[in-house]
Amino acid sequence: MKRHNSLIKLSKDHHQGLIVAQFVKRNAPAYHGLPTDTEGKRKYILAFWKDDLQNHFREEENILIPALTGADEMLDRLNNRVIGEHRLIEQIIDELKQSKDSEDELDRFGTALNDHIRFEEREWFERIQETFSTDGLNKIEEKLTSASH
Repeated sequence: MKRHNSLIKLSKDHHQGLIVAQFVKRNAPAYHGLPTDTEGKRKYILAFWKDDLQNHFREEENILIPALTGADEMLDRLNNRVIGEHRLIEQIIDELKQSKDSEDELDRFGTALNDHIRFEEREWFERIQETFSTDGLNKIEEKLTSASH
């Protein structure tokens, strides 16, 4: 299903997140311009968390989910799954902050982020677009746009 404008920015964030998720996994091929050593990858992920992913999670949790809540029982369950997966990824980030030998945590992070993004794109966003009318999606877009300014 083609993405509605209300979800395009988040989908673009997901594209970047998928690249990051792949390059940090164990035995990942080198990606142009990205670190290849474990410590370099760890530092990159912590910066990615601080500069990008943390804000993306906030947008979803503080703007998108409240706009969706109560519209559909299945969507409410998916919203809860999104939040649960965010907490898991945050926990892995906390472990990366503490870890000196972080290859296992990097691999866990890459797998968790990849699976989370694929879930959001394939199930959550699809359900959002099935549940809300064009007018409802436009209102969600307005909320996301006004919050990012």
